[in-house]
Amino acid sequence: MTRSILAIAAGVGIAAGTPAAAQTATPSQGTHKHYEPAPDAAKAGPNGELAPRLQQLGTHTFPVTTARSEAQRFVDQGVKLAYAFNHAEAGRAFRESARLDPDLAMAYWGQALVLGPNINAAMEAGDEPAARALADQAMARAGRASPRERALIDALSRRYTGRAADRAAGDRAYADAMRAVHRRFPDDLDIAMLYVEAMMDLRPWNYWTPDGRPQAGTAEIVALTEDVLRRDPQHPAANHLLIHLVEATADRLWLAKDGAVNPYDGDLEDYKTLVTGVSGDRRGKREAEKASKADRRRDAAARRAAFEPLAKEIRATEALMDRIRKRIDGIEDELANPAIYEKDPSTATRLAKERSQLAQTLAGHEEKWLSMSAEYEEGTAE
Repeated sequence: MTRSILAIAAGVGIAAGTPAAAQTATPSQGTHKHYEPAPDAAKAGPNGELAPRLQQLGTHTFPVTTARSEAQRFVDQGVKLAYAFNHAEAGRAFRESARLDPDLAMAYWGQALVLGPNINAAMEAGDEPAARALADQAMARAGRASPRERALIDALSRRYTGRAADRAAGDRAYADAMRAVHRRFPDDLDIAMLYVEAMMDLRPWNYWTPDGRPQAGTAEIVALTEDVLRRDPQHPAANHLLIHLVEATADRLWLAKDGAVNPYDGDLEDYKTLVTGVSGDRRGKREAEKASKADRRRDAAARRAAFEPLAKEIRATEALMDRIRKRIDGIEDELANPAIYEKDPSTATRLAKERSQLAQTLAGHEEKWLSMSAEYEEGTAE
């Protein structure tokens, strides 16, 4: 199976070309997570907010049926974080969306979606009942949703029974349902990529035979992902998932960094380290780790305790960001009144200047929050 298309994700690498080396084994799930949920993540902020609003995640949007613009923003945020495989933070965004609009069916769909399995981690058995309950809440509100949203909710409801023993059957049922949704909405790129990911979850890290031939379903979803990229080269899910679909089958390496794409001439191990920050063989590293679950829990608790001052600073920054956003929203409401420009132009000018200054201040705090959050997640991850 040859390919000439090059997928790009900002700041990462991707391989393209003809199959050179394929997966020879499927890494077990549940050990290659990019994050761990922070223990204080479920705590509400001073005004009840359940997640900070991030403004530097790109412009991708996932339209849903809501009259609350803030609820839409948090759905967008949750979808983008889910596409980036930060499912814990995505769940926070979807919960905030539900807080802002309790009747928004897709806010519950999103919470259920990110509890499910992904190519890096199996679903936690303890999350099965919660995922089923959230899918039921989405179904209960689906009467107010669009046909597209109802189709996605119905498909996701087939993924969960509430019983861990049904996981494999649920994954297959969801993939089959998403295939039908994709065929019903062939021009919806988000639906296409949700279908692709559902298919990938059926055989994580095992999309190619040892001699480089595609496993069942691989050719279809690679072609579909490449088609999405042709139609939207910036689609976050297509850029991300194509990397994982073809990374084990390529003989040409490229690096997308600092807004430019160039051939990478180093060896494969250096390339993997550069792109992922992880050196060595993943499976070999996992097999070498013999610590007991109890030991890991104690170690994780000790790491969280050590990073508690940073967690407090993160929460304080989130609260400050929320206050700034509320002030910006208030200014925008005032400036939306045409009368202010006629009756009090000096006030309009002052408010516009204040909004600009606050936006700059907010951007600085968001950069700080992202940096601290990354430090916290890295320091407390297993």
